[in-house]
Amino acid sequence: MTEPSFEPDTDPPRVGASRLGWCHHVMQRALLVGARAAVAPREPGVAPAALQDIVRRVETHRDPYVRAAHYLAAEYRGGYSAMFLVSPLMVWCGVYATHGAAQSRLLSGVEFLLILSILVLFLVMRKARWQTRWVNARRTAEHLRYLPLIAPLVTDTDSNWYENVARRFGQSVSADPVITGVCKSLSERGLARDARLDDGAYGREFRSYVDDILTEQIRYHASKAESEHELGRRISFASFAFFGATIVCTALLFFEHFGDSPYLPSPTTLRDLATVLPAIGAGLRGLLAQSESHQVATLSEGMSVRLAQLQSQLRALPESGSADAVATTVWNAVQEMLSEADTWLKLQESVPLTLGG
Repeated sequence: MTEPSFEPDTDPPRVGASRLGWCHHVMQRALLVGARAAVAPREPGVAPAALQDIVRRVETHRDPYVRAAHYLAAEYRGGYSAMFLVSPLMVWCGVYATHGAAQSRLLSGVEFLLILSILVLFLVMRKARWQTRWVNARRTAEHLRYLPLIAPLVTDTDSNWYENVARRFGQSVSADPVITGVCKSLSERGLARDARLDDGAYGREFRSYVDDILTEQIRYHASKAESEHELGRRISFASFAFFGATIVCTALLFFEHFGDSPYLPSPTTLRDLATVLPAIGAGLRGLLAQSESHQVATLSEGMSVRLAQLQSQLRALPESGSADAVATTVWNAVQEMLSEADTWLKLQESVPLTLGG
């Protein structure tokens, strides 16, 4: 079977109403009840006058990709959450179907339908390419998000701005055709001509605008790291609790052979629990592994620290005669923020969904 390709899309994916996102949302809320959720970055303050038209037009191009990323993320995450959560239910049906009860045939039928539903869902997810399209849409949205920040750094507005600025600093980046198209559209309107750091008033407004964006990104990544670490801790605790309960059930089954006790559950109940509880723990572990929570938490933690360092550097620069230093600091900050999206992309690429979980 062909593995996902993470080349950027040239057109925004079509979106609709999410059908599966509720499953992941409910699961996340249940696991993180009482904990602080990750805080989405607020919109930055008012951009300098020379950037306002650029920001407005870039957001017009970016909005479809943001909506597509949210929709596709909800479908993909909801899909794999449903697959992992249905598995313990299948085990439960299989266990009770072996008891020879009157409803055993019904339970066997339900188990078969659940297995079939997982297979159908897996095939639908593969055909719809939700994971691939989600990553592509997010990547493009992130590159568009920071495009206005490098407008004052561009020397040739007719080219891809990221490529142009990278060459200025002796680096190279791969061009996204969507970004190239947006850059050409902005260039045709001459929107980047007035965005120059050597203008004192503009330089001060621009630095304040960048500082605002860095503050929100630092806050977001710190809260994201805290949320993902907490999710990992809770799933680890739940898995350990289910494992411990399984040990207790098997121990009680062993000692039950030495004499009946009115204080112990029936052997049938103990066997059922010893069979179903590990399946629930494995399902939770599967959710944690598929979402790459530990890696995402570590990535966000490091990102918040590095962006805070760059913000301190920006604030320490003198107000006059520092256009080149501001340009270097802003470019480094943009690279850091884009590297988070690219590293996250690689994390997702490393865990393509398989039928085995």
